[in-house]
Amino acid sequence: MSTRTQIYLDERQRKALKLMAATSDSSMSDLIRRAVDRLLSDEFAGRDWATEMRSAVESIRETGPDLADDELDALGEARRHIVAERGAKYAHTGKTVEKRKVHA
Repeated sequence: MSTRTQIYLDERQRKALKLMAATSDSSMSDLIRRAVDRLLSDEFAGRDWATEMRSAVESIRETGPDLADDELDALGEARRHIVAERGAKYAHTGKTVEKRKVHA
């Protein structure tokens, strides 16, 4: 499911993107989504999300339930990537991966 997101481009970026879209038979939105996917893939490649999640859970146990917003966001991000990696790992088998509740 996609959500609408507004971004600001300078005039040079907008013109170049519009030209690329016209010459590649793609929409500007599609080109932006592909660029974001590439950026995220590069940013998160090789990270061990399971280890990061265990570390975050251990940190919560040590510090208690009072977490800053950025810590909660990081924990949610790590969980989403673990679920996505798990889904990708089993995609070729045709099996579905169930979401499980994590209790700390």
